[in-house]
Amino acid sequence: MSNSKFLAIIPLMVLILFETVSRGSLADTLVWSVHYPNQFIATYAMLFGLINAFYLLPRRLYLSIAVVILTGLSFIALVSREKLLLRGEPLLPWDLNLGKEAANISQSFQDMPIAFMLGLVILLIAAIIMIIRYIPREEYLSAQKVPIAVLSFLLLFNLVAHTSMQKTFNCRLVNWSQQSNYEENGLIIGFMMNYKAYSDDAPASYQKEKLKRLLLRPKLITRLIRISPQMSSMCKVKLSGIRR
Repeated sequence: MSNSKFLAIIPLMVLILFETVSRGSLADTLVWSVHYPNQFIATYAMLFGLINAFYLLPRRLYLSIAVVILTGLSFIALVSREKLLLRGEPLLPWDLNLGKEAANISQSFQDMPIAFMLGLVILLIAAIIMIIRYIPREEYLSAQKVPIAVLSFLLLFNLVAHTSMQKTFNCRLVNWSQQSNYEENGLIIGFMMNYKAYSDDAPASYQKEKLKRLLLRPKLITRLIRISPQMSSMCKVKLSGIRR
């Protein structure tokens, strides 16, 4: 039996499941796929490249890796949704640089029953066991798998490193509301565009000494934060780096 049937189905299943976790319902995920097809297709293409980069591996191992990827993305989506409910905004790239912020998010999971967390682990293990038990083992590895895996990896690398989501897929970064940004673009693209905007090189006119003076002008900082709620969390990261 060929693995080709898994090429398109597995990434689609992973996309729908983890976006459902992020949005809180399957209906919202299906509405997103209809209203924002470009973002849906772009996310699917990235997942296709990520998962099928392992296509050259034996079928059981390939499917097990897909389950692990689904579990990891679902956990990130769960953290993002928990932060949205707790703070009014999803998980953002600069949260990773704020240890205190990450600790506050993690504390919200302390109220989650241990049985629920154990249930997630048990489901992951059970899925892998079922794959090993019921999916037939391949008698040989087809040479046709290698170019598919390589092309999948190149697709993923090109989309992540060299493709502008705004120009290619007509995506837009919604700076004024990160909740709207993720609702429109999805978790992966929303997070990725935020990261690229956050990690842009400083302009030639950037002067660290001038920015240090902002620390002595709290009224100006407060005014900037009022203009854009997103500045509230970004200023913490930028100014903490300036103090060093």
